Amino acid sequence: MVSDGAARTDADTTPASVTVIPIDDRLARSSDLASVLETTTGANVSSFGGLGDYSAVSLRGSSWRQVEIFLDGIPLNPDGSSTVNLAEIPLWAFDRVEVYRSGAPPQFLAAPIGGVVNLVTRDEPGSPSVGIAGGDHRTARIDQSGGTLYDDSDDRFEDRANNDKTEVFFHTRLEARPGGVRLRLLDSFVARDSGLPGNALYVAEAARLDTLRNLVALEAAGGRAPWRYTLRGWGVNRTETLDDPLEEVSIDGGHTVGTTSLGVSGHVAWAPSASVVPALTGSARKDTALTGDERHERNVLVGAASVDLRFANDAVLISPVLQTTALDDATDAQISWDPRVGLLVRPVDPLALKANVGTYFRPPDLLELYGEQGALMGNPDLVPERGVSADAGARWHLPARTLTGTLEATLFWRHVEDLIVFVENAQRVSFPVNLGAARIQGAELAADLQLGPYVESTTALTATHSENLEDDPAVAGNQIPRVPRWDLDQTTRLHLGDTVTVGHTWSFVDGNTWDATNFYWAPPRSIHDVFLRVQPRGAWPEIELDAMNVFDNIRDTIDPNPLDDVADEAIVALTDFQGYPLAGRTFLLHLRFGA
Repeated sequence: MVSDGAARTDADTTPASVTVIPIDDRLARSSDLASVLETTTGANVSSFGGLGDYSAVSLRGSSWRQVEIFLDGIPLNPDGSSTVNLAEIPLWAFDRVEVYRSGAPPQFLAAPIGGVVNLVTRDEPGSPSVGIAGGDHRTARIDQSGGTLYDDSDDRFEDRANNDKTEVFFHTRLEARPGGVRLRLLDSFVARDSGLPGNALYVAEAARLDTLRNLVALEAAGGRAPWRYTLRGWGVNRTETLDDPLEEVSIDGGHTVGTTSLGVSGHVAWAPSASVVPALTGSARKDTALTGDERHERNVLVGAASVDLRFANDAVLISPVLQTTALDDATDAQISWDPRVGLLVRPVDPLALKANVGTYFRPPDLLELYGEQGALMGNPDLVPERGVSADAGARWHLPARTLTGTLEATLFWRHVEDLIVFVENAQRVSFPVNLGAARIQGAELAADLQLGPYVESTTALTATHSENLEDDPAVAGNQIPRVPRWDLDQTTRLHLGDTVTVGHTWSFVDGNTWDATNFYWAPPRSIHDVFLRVQPRGAWPEIELDAMNVFDNIRDTIDPNPLDDVADEAIVALTDFQGYPLAGRTFLLHLRFGA
């Protein structure tokens, strides 16, 4: 145990740069997976609007596809095969969210440049409860439409048209333990119908996207000391149908894209002593993509050999890993060897020093290679992204007195070769290309503090310097698109007795560029959210009022042409992703019956 009564957490027992976020009553009822990840150190979430709109996460300046999302250890986008829409994943179905910015355990068989997000189902079912919510802008539950102001010559607010979402989500896990073996059957299903409102300049009134995703997995785990094993088989099927009769967001009026991933994996660990624990992990997977009448397949084999070496009564932990990935599709076969190592040192019990270094690899997915989706086209000449990543930091537990908690500081560095980015031609068709090299480095500061039973405070500050290392003088040395220099998130909760909780979250994102030339910039944004929760005793329901973007911060004044010193200033909408406006002030009222 940590001295002075502070208990170690998952983040204290691994060299990895990891944040573990419990999904519990400390979060506002309006929270979703995107808002929770946004408050994580090193994370930046981009959205195509407000609550319920498409959103994706970047870790330490990575692209969206460089972050792998797992559900109970099962990949939703293996090898970054797609961008996972965070809005499709109901947050409250899970016990916790694990965010690995580096040093993900070898059991994931993931060597992503960006990191890993793992959603963990609750081990025990919670008490039954029913929650309903409604708010302004015709908001019901998590569906929301917000007004945006972008031109002072026509000063009015309007709800975004065609911005409705309807979603059905089932997440079921069955478990049995015959003969000491734990068997789990998991089924996670999403059916989502959503309007695509377009961005602030090109409003779409009729475009719609239907999404079906189903994950089925069977897991067996057990063993007798000193052996432990885990076996898995899974299938993930996803179908997206775009209906765009007016060709507002595409050039073909719509299309259907289907992807399937079928895989098996196994992990075996041997613990001949407490100080040496070697392990082997392997998987075999077939990925399939259907675009129109075209079918593309790829076979993937991944293996990892690892060992945990502990010294000085667990004061030192060294975790080397050698991972290999073999790909075979219709046109090419290739192998990548990616070593990495993590180090954890505890010179004194409340202090943990961490370091990680390794090489990373992401092949272009089948849609990047061969996709044909109207406004998105594939490029069969793409080569894999490769990178080297390193970080070093310290984590300190405060003594268990009036003020308790943890402080953490980390420096990180990443170099990426053949970075894959989407570019747009004059016909507004986007296609992926390999850029040269890029370098990203920065610092993370995090504080998780508690003042007695009354005040809880979490703060995450990330400073990032990104640099395009291409030879082209138009972009050489420029900031990487959509990588802000500063990102700050601060949450404070006040507990007034056992029945009243008041919470406030402040999120600040520095201005960041939209393009490689650094000509177009999104202005900085500062958003404040608050909530008031009352939990009466007895049979009365819990009541919570949430106010998001309290100060209705949705516009800014910019210089429309940085190359023209006499150009007039322009009022533009604050945007999260290029051209997609932030939601305005929104109120939600939640009622929850039961525990």
